[in-house]
Amino acid sequence: MTQAWPGALYNTLQKTYADFDLTTYAGRCELAKKLYDEAVADGAWNPNTTVVYNFNTSDTHKAIAEACGHDWQTVLGMTISLENQEWATCTNGLGEHSFGVARLGWIADYNDPVTYLELLVTGNSYNYGLYTDTVFDKDITEAKAMLAGADRDKLLYEAEETLFGEGGFPVCPIYYYTNMYCMKGLTNVGYTSMGYFFFWYAQQK
Repeated sequence: MTQAWPGALYNTLQKTYADFDLTTYAGRCELAKKLYDEAVADGAWNPNTTVVYNFNTSDTHKAIAEACGHDWQTVLGMTISLENQEWATCTNGLGEHSFGVARLGWIADYNDPVTYLELLVTGNSYNYGLYTDTVFDKDITEAKAMLAGADRDKLLYEAEETLFGEGGFPVCPIYYYTNMYCMKGLTNVGYTSMGYFFFWYAQQK
């Protein structure tokens, strides 16, 4: 299955609104404004609502919250309140489903897309937004029972399409964590795709 930009995150939107160029920031803003105005006109959204964005204490998380809040305010005209919380308070609110928008991260437990996708299956304890879709659940259940290969990959791509399709978007991926390191003077250092370093066989030059 060929996956071209912008991938599952925008595929459904790009197919439905072909006149908008979602490869550009301006195009995405234009479509967001159109959809927001339609929701207000249809009575599905009250423009006087204040959306609270919860994030746990971190300069990086704060910067991202401010950037998102600025876009929502300037592009859509929404009223946004940013709430910086300690980790325990933030996670308690997530577990109680008492939030409007919340920041959260996830580091893969193993090297497979399912480690992320299964978080949004109905009933998963990390499915804080209570997203539910029978097609998505079925695809993930079947994929977990399959061996690696093209058929399994196709099923996972389809699950992603459902996740970010009509009635979806329970999460919005923003960025990947990165690691900075200095390797001068060392050889035979192991590194995994999940960000772990192994120095068992490391040698000094």
